[in-house]
Amino acid sequence: MDVGKTKILFLTVRYPYPLIGGDRVKPYKLLEHLGKHYNTTLVSYDIGNTKGEEGIEAIKKLGVSPIVVPYNNKKAGLTSILKFFGKNPVEIDLHQTKEYASIVNKLIASGDYKMVMAFFMRSGEFVRNAKIKKILISEDCRTLYQKRSFAETPNLIQKFVRLYEYIRLKRYEPKLMGCFDAVSLVTKHDVEACRLQNPDVKYYVLTNGTDIEQFIPPEDNTKRKNILFTGRLDVEANRIMLKRICQNILPYVLQEIPDVEFHVAGAYPVKSIRKLLAKTPNCYLHENVPDMVPYLQNTRVYLHPHKGGSGIQNKLIEAMACGCPVVTSTTGNQGINATNAVEAFICDTDDDFVEITKRLLKDDIKMNRVSANARMLIERNLTWDIVHKQLREIMQEQW
Repeated sequence: MDVGKTKILFLTVRYPYPLIGGDRVKPYKLLEHLGKHYNTTLVSYDIGNTKGEEGIEAIKKLGVSPIVVPYNNKKAGLTSILKFFGKNPVEIDLHQTKEYASIVNKLIASGDYKMVMAFFMRSGEFVRNAKIKKILISEDCRTLYQKRSFAETPNLIQKFVRLYEYIRLKRYEPKLMGCFDAVSLVTKHDVEACRLQNPDVKYYVLTNGTDIEQFIPPEDNTKRKNILFTGRLDVEANRIMLKRICQNILPYVLQEIPDVEFHVAGAYPVKSIRKLLAKTPNCYLHENVPDMVPYLQNTRVYLHPHKGGSGIQNKLIEAMACGCPVVTSTTGNQGINATNAVEAFICDTDDDFVEITKRLLKDDIKMNRVSANARMLIERNLTWDIVHKQLREIMQEQW
């Protein structure tokens, strides 16, 4: 088979450029591989800032033909409200439009495409009944995600939304996955959770990776001095973690090490986060930074007191690739599988976060050892070359 002429259709709702957030980086990296080996077409909405022609050219440079579908946030929101008493979760209905469906249906009806890949269930809904080889790149078990998020959020409105989505997803997710020839998720834990819901689906692990040539440790580890947190600052899970750091962890670290600085580098900080960080001692906010690497290279302790959620934490992979000593939780370590006190520190109580942070700030030998081990773990298990190999294996089984 001349795979160079084999046509692949790739669907996503968020245009994979610029590379901010895992829902853009992962599809971009998958398309980078597909564009080299197949005649690949991308269909995606223009949600947010795609950088116009710059974004179009960025995808074309991958050898991929992009089709961008207009998206109206207000109209989509109104449509999802009107469908509130329907069967689908809001996260699905919010992204369903006739324009997108029409384009996808025409492309598949042409008979030119050998396979379609849908990134996230919200894209998979468009092809659930299509008569073509189909792979759903589902990433995480959304039912598990919403169940954990409901338990962890203190916000009553968020609790209602999470519970509503969980109830809908519990029925929707296993049925949709049953419509696909293969379903990939980022961790074995997510595979196991989905298998409990629908054991008849063919599941695969398609992990996440990082660019180990971009995310590299500093030449001199002695420059590592700061505590760091990174991530989108309009996301509820990140707001919860930052509040926990600023109120329950950092004050007790500063009591013993008063000159240490806490840096927060992230996109789209909301008003509540700005107010929280403004009143936190020794705290510095860096908004929408163009390159995270210098911040990671200056970090002595990367704090990530994660609770809830599912899937894999991409920012931890990037941090560990830069040799950051990471202190995270059991759920934060999911899919990374670091050994406690070897490649990272795994703890779940505020007291443990405080004690381990202080220890790393004082102990150069321990800091350097964990830094080196973290980098080696990423090189072994979580590079994009490994992800591409997993993707090829899934595709070969489905031809």
